[in-house]
Amino acid sequence: MANTLAKPEVGKMYIHKENFGKNYARECLYVNMGAEMINLFVYGTLKHGYWNNHILTSAHGVLKGDYLAYNYTLVQQGVPAALPEYGSTISGEVWTFPDNTVLKKTDWLESEGEYYIRKEIEVYLRVEAPVQPVHTYIYLGSPKHWNLSLNRCRMDDDG
Repeated sequence: MANTLAKPEVGKMYIHKENFGKNYARECLYVNMGAEMINLFVYGTLKHGYWNNHILTSAHGVLKGDYLAYNYTLVQQGVPAALPEYGSTISGEVWTFPDNTVLKKTDWLESEGEYYIRKEIEVYLRVEAPVQPVHTYIYLGSPKHWNLSLNRCRMDDDG
């Protein structure tokens, strides 16, 4: 995967080009407004190729690649939710955005505060060599919804 991100001075345009194998490449034109880019780690229906991904692409999101989030696990109850679990790892995609407009859309989609909670974490590019962590947002399952569901699943498994 070849990634290039050349940002010129504030107010100037730049092109972000990503190549994901021979079948998928993407170029996006941005204006550097001087603000830090917003990163969002996604692991479910927001991923490339899934039905809610249009929210990310309509917000001028650029897929940065396949990343790992350590000490989290996924539970499934119709849709997935990430929950903290020491020693577990989940994989997902990191998308980057020129501003926080996308967070308003994804907060609404994920019912932020009710079913999911947006949190800042560090994730790592899926490669063999050590790499610097990427600071990103993630949607974690809300304890008031998902822990109850997880406990119910465990009770069902035990009989």
